[in-house]
Amino acid sequence: MEFRKAELLRKYAELRGSYIDSYEPDLSQEGYTVRYAKIPDPCLSSDLCSHRILRHFDAKKALFPRLYNKLLKGAEPAAYAEMYFDKDGKLHHLVHQISETVYYVTIPVSKQLQADYRVEHIAGRKPFITFLCMEWTEYDPDGNPVSVESFQRNGSLADGVIISCEYYRYENGKLIHADYYKEFDSDGRIEEPLVRRMVPDRIMNPEVFAYDFQRTEGGILCTRTIYWSASKTYTGSFLMPEKELKKMEEHGMSFA
Repeated sequence: MEFRKAELLRKYAELRGSYIDSYEPDLSQEGYTVRYAKIPDPCLSSDLCSHRILRHFDAKKALFPRLYNKLLKGAEPAAYAEMYFDKDGKLHHLVHQISETVYYVTIPVSKQLQADYRVEHIAGRKPFITFLCMEWTEYDPDGNPVSVESFQRNGSLADGVIISCEYYRYENGKLIHADYYKEFDSDGRIEEPLVRRMVPDRIMNPEVFAYDFQRTEGGILCTRTIYWSASKTYTGSFLMPEKELKKMEEHGMSFA
């Protein structure tokens, strides 16, 4: 599979135009049940809602959060996110307080789309809301995710975007392979001339990885290949323990 740069840039523009630019995030808190979730290192608060699969394997553990009815005694509030659920138990939005006036919000806009915003709220003023990033997930007829594409606004640049993508392949409903394209920068600032001089055929912007999954005793053997350059790859394997797989399967993931 190749990185479809032009197609992904078009998709980003279409998603912004169809869903984001005219979307008014609902930040109300009344009528929802709040739960607290610790943000696991090395994740961001938005990762608590992410459909990306490979982050669990890179961490060698399931990263789904444990939910608490209240903050534990002595807990640092900044290390936790507030998750607001409706009466049907569906997540409405997530809030991560950064300072007295600034917080990040993650909103599941639909089954396919999740959007993240920075909100600055000063008493007596209308909240100032800035779009940060979004995640778009597509599914096969059995409900398995076949792709998760993340689009992150590139700083203050109006049209700049950083794109990361995961694509999954299944056999008999079980995940057997994944391709990962990491951090394509549409403005090309990641293309460091010094790196190009030292390794002319270096694969970057985006970086490319492949994952193969094989059921074995004690869990899933994950083999990860890093496509370092056109002439060199690095491969390593590790075991995802069965106890971690069970946590992932409880969230609908299926493995070989």
